[in-house]
Amino acid sequence: MRGIVTKIIKKKRNKNDYGFIDAYDGETYFFLLKYLKGDVRVGQEVFFTGSENEKGFFAKDVHPIGE
Repeated sequence: MRGIVTKIIKKKRNKNDYGFIDAYDGETYFFLLKYLKGDVRVGQEVFFTGSENEKGFFAKDVHPIGE
């Protein structure tokens, strides 16, 4: 699945930094930065595996596309 990173939240003392991806399927996916497969920035296109649980949509195996 593909989408655009729309927000990245970094905590000072917490390793659970996270972000959000607006996917091309119309959903917004939550992701943890510690599971990234490279560096990403807001506005960058990414490829990821999407899933859903009781809290909503989340992304794993997030990979940046190009630079």
